[in-house]
Amino acid sequence: MAAFTALRLDGQVKKFGQSALNMGLSRTEVIEAVIQTAPLSGFAPALNALGGLSEVLGRA
Repeated sequence: MAAFTALRLDGQVKKFGQSALNMGLSRTEVIEAVIQTAPLSGFAPALNALGGLSEVLGRA
């Protein structure tokens, strides 16, 4: 998810965010993976990815 966030592929972040939840990661771990990308790849891509993940995380 970090790589997809950095590449600004929000659809892939959403897809793999759901996969991560299915594999047993917690909501907090999924969010943290994206947040950790912000200082290196930019805060805007991280915020966009989190916005897309909100759909997936809302169902978890």
